[in-house]
Amino acid sequence: MARAGRKRGDAQRRDTRDALVDATVAALAEQGFSGTSARAVADRAGVAPGGVFYHFGSMDELLAEVFTTCLGRRIDRLRAAVDVPSEQLAAAFTGAVREEFAHPESRALLE
Repeated sequence: MARAGRKRGDAQRRDTRDALVDATVAALAEQGFSGTSARAVADRAGVAPGGVFYHFGSMDELLAEVFTTCLGRRIDRLRAAVDVPSEQLAAAFTGAVREEFAHPESRALLE
């Protein structure tokens, strides 16, 4: 009888996808868009060169996932930063925005 729920390979696939997203963020932040090839991302993530295409289908799909992931993380960070009493909100928001512009994911989003 087949087991219900996640399979062992699902977690490994998710880990590989996450590694590819993180590698893409790092490559975009450090080398810009022109230096972020599928091969460079795969090498940085420690996967076979075809791994980008196996897991995402194309660089466009990987970049779309990077954008969605980075934007979600950014919203979470900003939401947490401004979860303060109202009299501290302006300072908290200003600090959070400054931190966001310095964050590597911001560079990746801009690229």
